[in-house]
Amino acid sequence: MGYTHYFTQKRAASDAEWAAITADFRKLYEGGHLPSIRFEDNHAAHPEISSDLIRFNGPGHDGHETMLLAIDGEGFEFCKTAQKPYDLAVVALLILAHYHAPEVWDITSDGYKADWQPGLDIIQRQLYTDACLPPAIIQDDPYAEWQPALAVVRGQH
Repeated sequence: MGYTHYFTQKRAASDAEWAAITADFRKLYEGGHLPSIRFEDNHAAHPEISSDLIRFNGPGHDGHETMLLAIDGEGFEFCKTAQKPYDLAVVALLILAHYHAPEVWDITSDGYKADWQPGLDIIQRQLYTDACLPPAIIQDDPYAEWQPALAVVRGQH
Protein backbone atom coordinates (compact mmCIF):
# COMPACT_ATOMS: atom_id res chain seq x y z
CA MET A 1 0.00 0.00 0.00
CA GLY A 2 0.97 3.64 -0.11
CA TYR A 3 -0.20 7.05 -1.22
CA THR A 4 -1.66 6.46 -4.68
CA HIS A 5 -3.66 8.19 -7.41
CA TYR A 6 -6.11 6.12 -9.50
CA PHE A 7 -7.50 6.86 -12.94
CA THR A 8 -9.84 4.71 -14.98
CA GLN A 9 -9.93 5.50 -18.69
CA LYS A 10 -13.43 5.14 -20.13
CA ARG A 11 -12.55 5.95 -23.74
CA ALA A 12 -9.65 7.22 -25.80
CA ALA A 13 -9.04 10.94 -25.55
CA SER A 14 -9.79 12.80 -28.76
CA ASP A 15 -6.88 14.34 -30.64
CA ALA A 16 -8.01 17.81 -29.52
CA GLU A 17 -8.33 16.78 -25.86
CA TRP A 18 -4.92 15.10 -25.88
CA ALA A 19 -3.26 18.02 -27.69
CA ALA A 20 -4.54 20.42 -25.02
CA ILE A 21 -3.36 18.18 -22.16
CA THR A 22 0.11 17.67 -23.62
CA ALA A 23 0.55 21.33 -24.59
CA ASP A 24 -0.37 22.52 -21.11
CA PHE A 25 1.73 19.92 -19.31
CA ARG A 26 4.68 20.84 -21.54
CA LYS A 27 4.17 24.54 -20.66
CA LEU A 28 4.26 23.74 -16.95
CA TYR A 29 7.33 21.52 -17.33
CA GLU A 30 9.32 23.81 -19.62
CA GLY A 31 8.29 26.88 -17.61
CA GLY A 32 9.80 25.41 -14.44
CA HIS A 33 6.48 25.28 -12.61
CA LEU A 34 6.77 21.57 -11.71
CA PRO A 35 9.20 19.80 -9.42
CA SER A 36 12.13 18.00 -11.01
CA ILE A 37 10.85 15.14 -13.17
CA ARG A 38 12.52 12.92 -15.72
CA PHE A 39 11.72 9.94 -17.94
CA GLU A 40 12.47 7.46 -15.16
CA ASP A 41 13.89 7.75 -11.65
CA ASN A 42 17.17 6.18 -12.80
CA HIS A 43 17.16 7.58 -16.36
CA ALA A 44 18.09 11.25 -16.75
CA ALA A 45 16.24 11.83 -20.04
CA HIS A 46 13.42 14.37 -20.13
CA PRO A 47 9.88 13.17 -19.47
CA GLU A 48 8.07 11.81 -22.50
CA ILE A 49 5.30 14.16 -23.61
CA SER A 50 4.17 12.83 -26.98
CA SER A 51 1.20 12.28 -29.24
CA ASP A 52 0.64 8.91 -27.55
CA LEU A 53 1.52 9.30 -23.89
CA ILE A 54 2.97 11.27 -21.02
CA ARG A 55 5.51 9.39 -18.92
CA PHE A 56 7.66 10.59 -16.04
CA ASN A 57 8.98 9.91 -12.56
CA GLY A 58 10.90 11.82 -9.95
CA PRO A 59 14.71 11.74 -10.04
CA GLY A 60 16.56 9.15 -7.94
CA HIS A 61 15.21 8.75 -4.43
CA ASP A 62 12.60 11.44 -5.16
CA GLY A 63 10.96 9.02 -7.59
CA HIS A 64 8.67 6.11 -6.84
CA GLU A 65 6.38 4.59 -9.47
CA THR A 66 6.33 5.92 -13.03
CA MET A 67 3.33 8.04 -14.02
CA LEU A 68 1.96 6.99 -17.39
CA LEU A 69 -1.08 8.60 -19.00
CA ALA A 70 -1.96 7.50 -22.53
CA ILE A 71 -4.26 8.91 -25.17
CA ASP A 72 -5.83 5.47 -25.62
CA GLY A 73 -5.13 3.63 -22.38
CA GLU A 74 -7.61 1.04 -21.24
CA GLY A 75 -9.32 0.64 -17.91
CA PHE A 76 -7.92 1.01 -14.43
CA GLU A 77 -4.48 2.55 -13.88
CA PHE A 78 -2.70 3.98 -10.88
CA CYS A 79 0.47 5.77 -9.82
CA LYS A 80 1.85 5.31 -6.33
CA THR A 81 3.92 8.39 -5.50
CA ALA A 82 4.40 7.94 -1.74
CA GLN A 83 3.86 11.74 -1.66
CA LYS A 84 7.38 12.30 -2.96
CA PRO A 85 8.07 15.67 -4.61
CA TYR A 86 7.03 14.55 -8.12
CA ASP A 87 3.52 13.93 -6.73
CA LEU A 88 2.86 17.59 -7.53
CA ALA A 89 3.48 16.89 -11.24
CA VAL A 90 1.22 13.81 -11.13
CA VAL A 91 -1.58 15.82 -9.53
CA ALA A 92 -1.14 18.68 -12.02
CA LEU A 93 -1.35 16.25 -14.94
CA LEU A 94 -4.49 14.60 -13.59
CA ILE A 95 -6.11 18.01 -13.02
CA LEU A 96 -5.29 18.94 -16.63
CA ALA A 97 -6.78 15.63 -17.81
CA HIS A 98 -9.95 16.40 -15.88
CA TYR A 99 -10.03 20.00 -17.17
CA HIS A 100 -9.65 19.13 -20.86
CA ALA A 101 -11.33 15.72 -20.93
CA PRO A 102 -13.65 15.25 -17.92
CA GLU A 103 -15.50 12.39 -19.59
CA VAL A 104 -12.36 10.37 -20.39
CA TRP A 105 -10.96 9.52 -16.94
CA ASP A 106 -12.54 8.81 -13.57
CA ILE A 107 -9.91 10.13 -11.17
CA THR A 108 -9.65 9.22 -7.49
CA SER A 109 -6.87 9.31 -4.95
CA ASP A 110 -5.73 8.40 -1.47
CA GLY A 111 -5.19 12.15 -1.10
CA TYR A 112 -7.63 14.79 -0.03
CA LYS A 113 -8.38 18.30 -1.23
CA ALA A 114 -5.50 19.76 0.81
CA ASP A 115 -3.07 17.29 -0.81
CA TRP A 116 -4.19 18.33 -4.31
CA GLN A 117 -4.46 22.06 -3.67
CA PRO A 118 -0.81 22.91 -4.57
CA GLY A 119 -1.30 21.31 -8.01
CA LEU A 120 -4.55 23.19 -8.53
CA ASP A 121 -2.87 26.43 -7.44
CA ILE A 122 -0.19 26.00 -10.12
CA ILE A 123 -2.75 25.41 -12.84
CA GLN A 124 -4.93 28.30 -11.73
CA ARG A 125 -1.94 30.69 -11.55
CA GLN A 126 -0.24 29.58 -14.77
CA LEU A 127 -3.05 28.40 -17.06
CA TYR A 128 -6.72 28.42 -16.09
CA THR A 129 -8.32 30.32 -13.24
CA ASP A 130 -11.46 28.22 -13.69
CA ALA A 131 -9.72 24.84 -13.28
CA CYS A 132 -11.11 22.65 -10.52
CA LEU A 133 -10.38 19.36 -8.80
CA PRO A 134 -11.92 16.11 -10.04
CA PRO A 135 -15.20 15.47 -8.16
CA ALA A 136 -13.84 12.58 -6.06
CA ILE A 137 -11.08 14.85 -4.66
CA ILE A 138 -13.24 17.69 -3.36
CA GLN A 139 -13.64 16.41 0.18
CA ASP A 140 -11.38 17.45 3.01
CA ASP A 141 -9.42 15.02 5.15
CA PRO A 142 -11.90 13.87 7.81
CA TYR A 143 -9.01 13.38 10.23
CA ALA A 144 -7.31 16.75 9.68
CA GLU A 145 -8.49 18.14 13.02
CA TRP A 146 -6.89 15.15 14.77
CA GLN A 147 -3.43 15.57 13.19
CA PRO A 148 -1.93 17.78 15.93
CA ALA A 149 -3.08 15.36 18.65
CA LEU A 150 -1.81 12.35 16.67
CA ALA A 151 1.58 14.02 16.26
CA VAL A 152 1.85 14.40 20.03
CA VAL A 153 0.84 10.77 20.60
CA ARG A 154 3.42 9.65 18.05
CA GLY A 155 6.09 11.89 19.56
CA GLN A 156 6.29 14.03 16.40
CA HIS A 157 5.53 17.41 17.96
